[in-house]
Amino acid sequence: MKEEQVLFPALEKKGIPNEGGPIGMMLMEHTAKRDYLVKMREDLQENNNIKLKENTQAMISLLRDHIYKEDNILYPCAQDTLTKEELASLASQCAKIKIKK
Repeated sequence: MKEEQVLFPALEKKGIPNEGGPIGMMLMEHTAKRDYLVKMREDLQENNNIKLKENTQAMISLLRDHIYKEDNILYPCAQDTLTKEELASLASQCAKIKIKK
């Protein structure tokens, strides 16, 4: 949520493209993560341990790749694109966002 509401719009304003760029990739992976969470909840409700295991393993793989891309592509791009003042402002904005559970 913090990336989608704060970081991505700030990067887009600085000319980092959504389509075909790191923002678009991150958004696609965020959607995939949400889809896996829905599937995993359904697997739990249906007591389908085989599908739960498959979806959990897929989610873990997605998250590992996603975190790698954040750490090695997205965040360095943000640091190169945004000033220290802008990054501090984004951090302040992110601190105010409450994550729904």
